[in-house]
Parts: sequence; structure tokens; C-alpha cells
Amino acid sequence: MAEAPCASGPTAQLAASPHDAVRWKITCMYRQLERVPSILERLTSLGQGQLSAEVQEWVVGALMRDPYHASHVIDVDYHRRLCKALFAAAERSDDGVTDALADEFEKRQCAAQQSRSGWCQKVWTYGVTGPVPGHLGTTASDGASGCIALGLSHDMLAGSTGCHEWEAGFWLAEYVLSNLAAFAGKHCVELGCGAGVVGVALARVGAASVLCTDGSPEAVANCDANLRLNGVGAGDNVRTALLRWEDDPAGGPMPDCILGADLLYDPRAVAPLLHAVTWLLQNTASHGGKGERRAPAAALIATVERNPDTLALFEREAERHAFLQARRVAVPRVQAVSWHEFEALEAARPRLLLHELTLRAPGGQS
Repeated sequence: MAEAPCASGPTAQLAASPHDAVRWKITCMYRQLERVPSILERLTSLGQGQLSAEVQEWVVGALMRDPYHASHVIDVDYHRRLCKALFAAAERSDDGVTDALADEFEKRQCAAQQSRSGWCQKVWTYGVTGPVPGHLGTTASDGASGCIALGLSHDMLAGSTGCHEWEAGFWLAEYVLSNLAAFAGKHCVELGCGAGVVGVALARVGAASVLCTDGSPEAVANCDANLRLNGVGAGDNVRTALLRWEDDPAGGPMPDCILGADLLYDPRAVAPLLHAVTWLLQNTASHGGKGERRAPAAALIATVERNPDTLALFEREAERHAFLQARRVAVPRVQAVSWHEFEALEAARPRLLLHELTLRAPGGQS
């Protein structure tokens, strides 16, 4: 399948640079549209506290012309702010503003906004955990390395909470990419799919089918757009659908695996979530095994512990549920495949939890 291009411009220069780690971090921060002052701080560290001519050359020749942006919508407002800050820092440097940076500044100031107001596209890079990469010009078909691009809303209230980058979703996608054998060839349903990062990860590890669902029409539409942005579509047996957890649709999907991330944000969501997980698991148990041998279905729920009371309610209700049994899954802090320079995720790791839900054996106890 086609995948979102993983820009090789900035990273191709890393191997020969004495500042490999810093430049790669800046590249990742730039693709994720991190705060301009944070990027500027790291750029000036390359020039001994100044935005030297050499650093300006790298910024214009590699960073600002990242080939990734040639095929994706640029957040023009963000780039204007970045260029303005770079220009001001260069003016204060001993070398002054280079012609290349001045030209780039003028071009960015005149550019027309391409994305919807209040929306942007960000890109995250993942790969086998290890040293700073020398290049990432291509993406592996087995999901071992690559980029995932997402269209997101700056204002989560305007675009729905599902149109935001939630840490548990990226952590669950990381888990999927690190455990290819557990998901390759499986039929998967995601609850609360949000922006679609888990759906893209499932497609890249070769899931037999993926149904990305959400209760928000805006989130479903955005997830569908993000799947296509990353070269994933109906031809890859990946679909989106509106699904409210309170519903109990007849003839619904029969997944091997149910996935969800950052779903425990409200105590009122616990009972509907357990209801949805139950009928999906029961549907597979009742109708999914005819003519084929399939292991019992399971649900994996990834959570950033934000509200201990809501988490405790979820675990308590799952434990005494008539049809479900739950357990916490131990996940290595450093997984086989990980996101590169994703600061928000790294800060959240100590609070990340993974629960597995399965059906109780008939007449059995957990």
C-alpha cells in the first residue's frame, strides 16, 4: 500500500553532522509543529547561542524544504511565525541574515493559507528503537519504520475531542507496530478512533480488516481523511463508521481484537464502553467462529491516568461485570518500535496503562 512519504531531506544530512541528535530532534519537532520558542532554542544551541550562517543554511536547505511538505498541506500561519522568529534571531547574530533566509521569509509571508482555519497537519516518525537514524527516505512495508501524518484541529472543542493527538492513542499504535504477529491477519475494531493513528498502524502491520469507529461524526470524517492521507483506504479493508457505545446494532462486526485509547475521560463513559465491548465480544463468540478456528476475541484499552476515580470505577465495574473479565497488561517502557522525539508521549509514559478485556468462561469466574 502507499504510505505517507517520510521526508529524507533533513535526515539525509544527519550522518555527517556532529550535531546528529539535536538536528534530528529539531526535525521531529518541526514536523510535529512544536512551539516556535522551543525550536529556536535548539537551533541556536547549534550555533553557540546564535543563529549562525551555517545554521541558517541548514534550516533553509533542509528543514524548511523538507520534502514531506511538498505533498501535504502546510500550516502557513505556523511557518510565518517560525520564519519571523528565525529572521529576528538571525538579525541579532554576528553573521546577520543570510540571503537564503531572507528569501524564505519573504516567500512565507506571501503564502496563502492552504488548510481550513483552525486546522493543521502534523507528522510523526516511528522506527525500531535505537540510535539516531542516518536516513528515513523510505518506509518499511511491515511497519518497522515510517511516518504517520494527521490532520488535526487546533481547538479540540471546535473539531471535537477526537480531532486531537492523544498520547494513549500513539502509545497503542506503538504497541501495535511493536507486536506485528499479534495483529497481522486479524479482524480489528477500534472504539473512539479519533484522528486515526491506530487505524493506520493496524493497516501497516497487515491486519485483515480494520473498522475505525467513533461517536462523533466530525471525528469519523477526519479519521477517514487521515487514513487516505496515509495511503490507507477501502482497498486495504480499512473502513470508518459512526458508532455510539449505547447502541447494539444487529449483524455488527465480529472482531478478533477490539482496541481503544483515551476512552476513560468521563465516569459516565464507563458503562457504555463496557456495554460496547461486551456485545462486540459476544457477537464474535456467537457468530465469528463458523468454518474457521479463531482464538477468543479480546479488547485492549489504553489509558493515560488522568482521573484516578474514573480509572478505579472502570476497573471495579469490569471486575464485577457479569460477562467480562479484565486484567492489566505489562508493557515494556521501551517498545521494539517507538516514536521519535515525541515529548508529550514521553512525559505521559509513567501514567500509561493497558487493560485487556475478555469474556468470562460460561459459569466461570475471573
